Amino acid sequence: MTATLATGSLGTIWRGVAVWFCIIFVEVVHGIARTMFLAPALGDFRARQVAVFTGSLLILVVATSFIRWIRPADVADAVWVGLVWLALTLVFEVSFGRFVMHATWSRIALAPFISARFRRVL
Repeated sequence: MTATLATGSLGTIWRGVAVWFCIIFVEVVHGIARTMFLAPALGDFRARQVAVFTGSLLILVVATSFIRWIRPADVADAVWVGLVWLALTLVFEVSFGRFVMHATWSRIALAPFISARFRRVL
C-alpha cells in the first residue's frame, strides 16, 4: 500500500484535491444563490432543506464529471480521495464559520446537536 501511495496514488490524491476546489466553488455559488433567490421565496429553513438535495446533486455531478480525470486505480484509491475530501471540507467549514462568519467555537461545535434537537431527533 505504501509503494502504491508513493507512486500512482499520490497523483490521484492531488487530482482529487483539485476537484475538491471545484466542488467548494460550486457549493459557495450554490449557497449564494440559495440566499439570494430561494430563501426570499421559501423562507430560510425551507430553502436550506431544498439546498441539501440540490447541493448533493451538484456534488454528484462534479464528482462523476471528473472521476475519469482523477483516475483512481482501485476502490481503495477512490476511498482515499473521499477521505481527503471529507477532511478538507471539515477544515473549510470550520474555518469559514469561525473566521468569515465569526461564529463562536461553541456554536461551531454544538451546531449539529442544536439542529438535531430542533428537529427533535435527540
